[in-house]
Amino acid sequence: MLALHARSWLLALLLGIGLLKVLPIHAQEQEGGDQPAQPPVVTVAPVEERPLATETSFIGRVEAIRAVDVRAQVSGFVEDVAFEEGALVEAGDLLVTLDARRFAAAARAAEARLAGARASAAQARQTLARQEELVERQTVSEAAFEDALAASESAEADVAIAEADLQSARLDVEDATVEAPISGKIGAALLTEGAVAGPQGQPLARIVQLDPIRVVFALTEGELVDLRQAGPEARGEWVLSLRLPNGTTYAEEGRFDFIGGEVDPSTGTVPVRVEFANPDAILLPGQFVTLVATEANPPRLPVVPSAAVLQDRDGRYVFVLGDDDKVARRDVRLGSTMNGVVAVEEGLEPGEVIVVQGLQRIGDNQQVQARREDPPADEHGGSGRDRS
Repeated sequence: MLALHARSWLLALLLGIGLLKVLPIHAQEQEGGDQPAQPPVVTVAPVEERPLATETSFIGRVEAIRAVDVRAQVSGFVEDVAFEEGALVEAGDLLVTLDARRFAAAARAAEARLAGARASAAQARQTLARQEELVERQTVSEAAFEDALAASESAEADVAIAEADLQSARLDVEDATVEAPISGKIGAALLTEGAVAGPQGQPLARIVQLDPIRVVFALTEGELVDLRQAGPEARGEWVLSLRLPNGTTYAEEGRFDFIGGEVDPSTGTVPVRVEFANPDAILLPGQFVTLVATEANPPRLPVVPSAAVLQDRDGRYVFVLGDDDKVARRDVRLGSTMNGVVAVEEGLEPGEVIVVQGLQRIGDNQQVQARREDPPADEHGGSGRDRS
């Protein structure tokens, strides 16, 4: 019995010593856990002010202002093809020569007929003069004088007819030499030497004017009303450019050339033409391009990265960094968006600093560690609607 009590007393003593060793360690752990957490690290950037232009794009088709099928005005055999296929030609350049021998012969015959008609007319005038003199002397009747007058007038008419015939024959000789009616790029020769050409036959070639050239697209009824209500001067408030099929931007700017006067009832659109200079023949008829209309004088507004804007049921907001390195929620009203930035119409001023990264770790009126970082430069911001 005495031995049992001794063992119980020894066990209690050992347990007490163990607790004394554990308690200081536990107290140390609790003391270390009371240390405050570090503020979250966020990236901030200043609010910039930029012109943010409205931009609208349309799919358009390139169209030649003038295109001509070159035809012979007279019928004849092709004697010579004087142009290089695919070359640029100027108005008046020699293209094709036809066999003109029969036209030259017809012109010579017309010249002879004219000479005969003029001789007859001269004789008739002399006869009329004699008859007029005899009538004054009363040696011939009035009827003889009137016959002489009619013969003279008929001879003069024959001269006029002969002159017209000669002019027509000379035109046939000229038309045997076919010249370019317009400047542009000429296609392949559709008739070669020895072929018969004529007004009703196959064209000799086709010439397409390339400079200037135009792009045709369509405006919806609503867009047309907006343009009309803005007035004629509104056409000059847009910069008209082209995005080419390879993705590059065309170097020349366009100008409005024509706006249709009727709405197509099947599509609800109105055709619009924009003219472009095309000195290097980069634009070709039939190409599809993207016409981009950009506001010429856009307002300057504060802009922020789109990723810096948050939204809840109360609306859109950003976190603004204060001088005490605390962030505060700021409600904003946004405008248009382009290239990753959004315009702020109300709620921010240029120069204020906002949080752009680390938004998921912060809340209103919270202390932060701010790391400043300038946003990517984008001086050509704009807002856009794509009709492509």
